[in-house]
Amino acid sequence: MNQNTQDYVKTELNDLRDLANTLKLSDFKEGLWFSSLLKHALSTYVSKVNAAYFVEKYPNLPRDGIVDRRVALAKNYAAIAGGLNAGAYSTAVAATIGSGGGASPLTVPAAATSFFIDLLYTSQLQLKLAYDLSVLYEHPVDIDDPNDLLDLVKVAFGIKAGDTLQNAALKIAPEATRVGVKALASGSRLATLKALPVIGKHLLQRNIIKFSIPLIAVPLSTGINYYSTGTIAKTAKHIYRRRAALREAANTISMDLITVPLLVLQVIYLVAQADGEVSESEALLIQELSSLFLEYDEAVSAVQEFEKMINVSESTILQQIASQPPDIKKMLFEVAVVTAASDSVAHKMENQTLKKLADVCDCKFDDTAVKLASKQFFG
Repeated sequence: MNQNTQDYVKTELNDLRDLANTLKLSDFKEGLWFSSLLKHALSTYVSKVNAAYFVEKYPNLPRDGIVDRRVALAKNYAAIAGGLNAGAYSTAVAATIGSGGGASPLTVPAAATSFFIDLLYTSQLQLKLAYDLSVLYEHPVDIDDPNDLLDLVKVAFGIKAGDTLQNAALKIAPEATRVGVKALASGSRLATLKALPVIGKHLLQRNIIKFSIPLIAVPLSTGINYYSTGTIAKTAKHIYRRRAALREAANTISMDLITVPLLVLQVIYLVAQADGEVSESEALLIQELSSLFLEYDEAVSAVQEFEKMINVSESTILQQIASQPPDIKKMLFEVAVVTAASDSVAHKMENQTLKKLADVCDCKFDDTAVKLASKQFFG
């Protein structure tokens, strides 16, 4: 293990020990600690971490390469911290969580202190990693915007993060301990967690699982920290990278088809709503493209007209496409394929719409076209 890396982690842990000493036991029990951590983790971090920071730190690497380096570093930090902190067992933690009082600053047994420090450290690490990825994929989170901040929290910990972390414990723990971990994750010992906010409940549950089994607490905690950070990083990369790819696609579309902005938006919407629901990715594509079109005076009225539309007539759109030159028709069909590809799976109704568009655009289409196009969004 690199001594400098371990020393860095120790310094970070000591810094968070100072934060923990300002918190009350009731803050942890009620989940209020999380807002304090958000401010502590991000208030100064966002002022120094920007695109230029990563260019200087990782010269000549493309974005995906820098992301891979940040993820690897975070996983190593998480594993080291897990090993350093794995001194608390579930009995000590359960006694601390269930104790009375809690109105004064945190004063708990040494073993349980390690537990809370690990909780703060791993949570902070994953928040910063998610923020790194938002910057690298050109969507830096505005921490003053509640919606943006909530989005960061969801990315950092996963909307269904409890499932992710319980699965992490089951994969890393030796076979002989899996039954015990399962029982712990669903037993009465976690009953008090039901009153906690969702994020606090999930994060506290994760740490109780990690510190639960005597004799293997260190390797289990190290492994779960490493695995869970990698799992969440994969999710964050998937989300932010897809958004960056959608913005890139929208930029290309706007430049190629600025002459027919309304028709482009209608084609995208026609495909997007074919399965009865416009997905998050499809909505983002429409929003990004509309914003780009608004930069052109000749396209402003088209965007405004599109925003007022209630129903999109398939037959009318197909007729309008049929009257376009061959190069425009070809590009419109490519836009339709990109729209379907922006979701992980193309719905059969979307494919049916694509086939109609292929016919009117004089293009060839088969089901593999969407799968091939989706690689730009999902790798």
